[in-house]
Amino acid sequence: MIVMIENNEYDKARESLIEELHPLILLARMAGENINKYRPDGVDINLKNGDVFDPFTEADVTTDELIRSEIAKLFPDDKILSEENSTRPENYSGNVWMIDPLDGTKDFINGFDRYSVMIGQCIDGIPTIGLILNPTTSELFFGKKGYGSWRIDSNGNVSRLAVSSIDNVPSATLIASRASGEPREMEAYLRSVGFANVIEDSSFGLRAASIGVRNGDVFVCTNNRACKWDVCAPQVILEEAGGKLTNLDGSPIDYTSPSYKLDKLFAGSNGLLHDSLIELLAK
Repeated sequence: MIVMIENNEYDKARESLIEELHPLILLARMAGENINKYRPDGVDINLKNGDVFDPFTEADVTTDELIRSEIAKLFPDDKILSEENSTRPENYSGNVWMIDPLDGTKDFINGFDRYSVMIGQCIDGIPTIGLILNPTTSELFFGKKGYGSWRIDSNGNVSRLAVSSIDNVPSATLIASRASGEPREMEAYLRSVGFANVIEDSSFGLRAASIGVRNGDVFVCTNNRACKWDVCAPQVILEEAGGKLTNLDGSPIDYTSPSYKLDKLFAGSNGLLHDSLIELLAK
């Protein structure tokens, strides 16, 4: 159920976007329901290329199949890049859907509730549409470039995202990566530089959304395995809320590069903190 409250042009824009993205909103919820089916009985854990820090489960695989199948029906001429499918587009020009069917698999395996479904669209290298769903709370974040980003809470209430006005690190909240046992020097450095608060999360999508609802101000990808599907939807959600997401050197992320992998780490912020963050990371 979606609760709509009429309020002039603001609400007309919101309703129009919800109507446009309705098939994708339904798809994200279907994907979340599929993931939730696996929680009561536990999950079988598999490793990508034997890497203990890169697990996947049947929930990842079947949710991937569901999303790719529906995207192909809705947008038969578009390309699809998904984490759990080895078939990659020949290039990344035109319309490309970038999907992470279960972002935060380790949280899912360990029984935490901070994992998400992420569906993003790039058009000629520009992130254009993003949807992020938390299956455990039914909380959905969605946005479109130029039309804002929005949250549908567990009661169906819709609100627009807007980042905080914090403009200095000593007052800001860092959303750090949840400890995974994998040593990361940058993660330790970030926790030591003087943020007012440090909270932990797993999903890149939920970290970006948390900045949009002012539960945090900064997050940094310290995982050198990150790929395009990790940032496409989060970038739309964050930037349409007034934030910013770039490579750690401040350059834009290149979604049209030949590889599906990112060749640089990235950072997201409320925008006001971004230059200070990039300068901090350059030290």
